Amino acid sequence: QCTLQSLIEMDTQSLEMSAASHNAAMNECAKARQWRQTIELLAVPNAITSGYAINACQKGSQWKQAMHLLAELDSSALQPSIVAFNSAFSTGAWQQALHLFQEIDTRALQPSLVSYNAAISACARGERSDHALQLFHELQLKRLAPDV
Repeated sequence: QCTLQSLIEMDTQSLEMSAASHNAAMNECAKARQWRQTIELLAVPNAITSGYAINACQKGSQWKQAMHLLAELDSSALQPSIVAFNSAFSTGAWQQALHLFQEIDTRALQPSLVSYNAAISACARGERSDHALQLFHELQLKRLAPDV
């Protein structure tokens, strides 16, 4: 079960929660597919907590919320992590996945095997085999072993 209730109790008892505890709680909520509770915990966004929140939205099929969180993170001084992008790939349509994949290229981030898998899967869900094959060939050129 999500640990949100424990955090609320800590807050009402004026107990200080460490950043590690906060991140762990968000991670547990994300794993439990509790996207609303994860976002409630996003009091002070950082690259890690925002990644957990985007992941929770992905698991809860809340692609608009995931894109909103990614945009908020991007508009702040924080750089979205590759993990945040990977979660966001899986939330929406193939067009969004390709847009996000191109966005990685404009940053100092390197797409991982997970990035390629998520983007290829999004294209496959959208029945866009042309884009999926293009990403697959790019994956091979980078010498990453495909596992999709």
